[in-house]
Amino acid sequence: LDPTNSGFCLFDHFCQELQKFGWDRRQAKALFRMFDVGGEQDISMDELELVGLERRAVDQVDSLTPRDMRKKQSVEANQAVVDNFIAFLHRTFGTIVRAWRLGLDADGDGRLRFQEFCTSCKDIGYRGKLKTLWKALDSKNTGYVTLGSMAPKAQALLDDFRTFLEEDYRTLDDVFERVLDTDRSGRVSQEEFFAACRDKLKYTGNVAKLFKHLDVKQNLNLTMQEVEFL
Repeated sequence: LDPTNSGFCLFDHFCQELQKFGWDRRQAKALFRMFDVGGEQDISMDELELVGLERRAVDQVDSLTPRDMRKKQSVEANQAVVDNFIAFLHRTFGTIVRAWRLGLDADGDGRLRFQEFCTSCKDIGYRGKLKTLWKALDSKNTGYVTLGSMAPKAQALLDDFRTFLEEDYRTLDDVFERVLDTDRSGRVSQEEFFAACRDKLKYTGNVAKLFKHLDVKQNLNLTMQEVEFL
């Protein structure tokens, strides 16, 4: 009906096409008038919806306005910058949490202002587009970024474990001494941590990932100083 992709089908062409299926011109004319709601001697895809057939799915990109398209491209470009930064942190530190604790959040207050963020990025050797990266990470314009801005799942796991501990223990020292470091060695091995979480604390979260986030020294042992990050 619309071989030229004009978006419309004229009356004569409509009749010619239907005649190929055995319709006579009178029948085709009656059907055309039924579809031609606007009375403009042509019918569009919207008018053909009267038939009740489903329309072919169209890629959403095709329906975007130029403004929406620019916005979409900007979002994709910003995400590419973030992905590049995250990949750099993984290569340099092994995990995002380790990168945050050892390289980015030097004073340990849990958040970075723009100037502090730029200084930290340069100190660890990152040379990407810092302004673009900042805008992408601080998407809510809070004026600062946190570990959660870069690794929301990791932050959620750490927060969940801390909240879990606060239900039964007053301080982290209490947990470390009474539950984790029962032999008073000053350190907790990976095996001891797993056993304590499973058997004593009855914690059902992802203990393996939790230990990896806390093990900043990557020596498969935790000290009180490392656990204090919670």
